[in-house]
Amino acid sequence: GNAMRAAALAAVVCCCVVAAAGDMPPCVQAEDQCHSPGCHIPLLDDDDTVNIFWMEAPLMEHTFGNLLGAFGMHHSAIGFESIKTGRNFTVEYVGEYGFFNTSVPFVITNDDGTQDLLWCDAGQLCTGDGIDSSYFNHTHYPSSNIYFVGKISGQDFNTVMTALYEWAADVPSYNLWLVMNHRSGQHYLEPYTCQTFALWLLSLCYENGATFYCDQEVTSTDVAVYTKQPAVADYNDPTAHAEIIQFYSYWALSYNTTLTDLLTQLEEIAKDPTKFLYANQVYYSLDNEFPYLGIKTAYHTMPGCAPS
Repeated sequence: GNAMRAAALAAVVCCCVVAAAGDMPPCVQAEDQCHSPGCHIPLLDDDDTVNIFWMEAPLMEHTFGNLLGAFGMHHSAIGFESIKTGRNFTVEYVGEYGFFNTSVPFVITNDDGTQDLLWCDAGQLCTGDGIDSSYFNHTHYPSSNIYFVGKISGQDFNTVMTALYEWAADVPSYNLWLVMNHRSGQHYLEPYTCQTFALWLLSLCYENGATFYCDQEVTSTDVAVYTKQPAVADYNDPTAHAEIIQFYSYWALSYNTTLTDLLTQLEEIAKDPTKFLYANQVYYSLDNEFPYLGIKTAYHTMPGCAPS
């Protein structure tokens, strides 16, 4: 069910991170994660009209094809089309070093024999020329979709792009996990993913004059970690440091086995009373509650529209 979907995704992340790890951490080795040729989106004529699209396609398509998309796990981006010129643009947020490496760190050994964690969780703004017709393509990937959701004037579009590039001066780190209380529904830590960004960009367009079609609705999917109130863990404290290193070492040990074994290992990790989560350069100690992991799907009406 829901927890199994989340565990499967976690196992995929775990497996691929370890598979990617060599003698040197890959933070400087990643391929370009953007889905269209990079460009600085030009200013459009003020009297232009720009169509707005919500675009989604399966996560990790190069490795798993449509598989994760079939479970509702998508990469989301925003597309724009100039009516006056016919030119298309893609705007998206990705993990700079790949989705794999945003969620699990590399355990590295220092020259003095001590161990540390290296996170490759930097976020990246991608603005590209065109729309990737092979990725955001329902024929290639059945879970892919492009929804025509609204319009904005050329003048207001230019304002949005100016604000977007100012935002890009301090891009937030990629964070997959939604940390919450399963019983009360209270959120302790929010994720920041491609879908978080895409929803924010729609709101930015609305705040700057865009109009949206209220019959359109889009979804976002988060991986939920169920816990009681998290507590900040001091990575510089020797005891906490050792426990944090040990916890993330579990993930590395999960490779070189079958998927069933990986899921079993994840279950053992879930049962371990000492667990941690890293978000926004802070470590948190978790007191997990059953069912430990879950998939949370949210439905979003367009900005300015009444909830359905």
